[in-house]
Amino acid sequence: MIYELRDSMRILPLAEAPQLALVMSSIGEGNTPNRIWVDDPDTPKSAFVWDTTHCLYFLGNPGEPFREELEKKLASEIIPAAARKKIYVFKIHFTPHWEKNLPGIFASFEKRKRQLYAYIAPSVEVKSPPRGFTIQKINKEFLESPLKNKLDLVEEIESCWKSVADFLDNGWGFCITHEERIVCRCTAEYVSQGACGIGIETGEEYKRMGCATAAASALVDCCLSRGITPHWDSWEDNIPSIRTAQKVGFVKMSDFSVYFGNLNLVE
Repeated sequence: MIYELRDSMRILPLAEAPQLALVMSSIGEGNTPNRIWVDDPDTPKSAFVWDTTHCLYFLGNPGEPFREELEKKLASEIIPAAARKKIYVFKIHFTPHWEKNLPGIFASFEKRKRQLYAYIAPSVEVKSPPRGFTIQKINKEFLESPLKNKLDLVEEIESCWKSVADFLDNGWGFCITHEERIVCRCTAEYVSQGACGIGIETGEEYKRMGCATAAASALVDCCLSRGITPHWDSWEDNIPSIRTAQKVGFVKMSDFSVYFGNLNLVE
């Protein structure tokens, strides 16, 4: 059988890997959008989580009945819902028992490696942005200012949070601006008691200028002031991202893999 679960705290024991625990804790505390299906609503041994956008999470040890019911649920409900949002490719996270089942669910996918970092020092050196650039905290006034590419930031926030208002109440972030344009953004994505995942992006023409380091160090400082350990994850081959994390002071915690899979469910 398969059951949709409302009490997301029940699946936390299934998220043993640190990168999964980071996200599931944020879901459990109500900060990350989600839909969850489990094999048992009281004591789940297997769970499937959709963040309602691009990420799927396969947790626990699936039995054959749950896997078969989940395939039907994907085909009848999840895939159509994602397609209505124009989402056609997923990032697939999984626990070891699930990995061998993925080829039977998705028609094609690619495995890629990522790295997880954490900031464990008690303080951080906050870097200044380049001359002529400004660092600003993301708040209501900032989002109401006449920035040329503000919509990109709003879309990023809405992809990780239930709403912009929820982010303003429970999240935080910083942007580097230049000539009324956001050139780098760094936001809290997965927030729970004691932990936070970081999302960061820099415009291509503004890379290697110190913008990312300035924005990330400001966000780390904000996390530490709240008693929260910030985390950073990156593709293994994204050397600029890894170098920025290390320059700020993040320490590598673990390696893990994810799949990219399309929506062509095997019939």
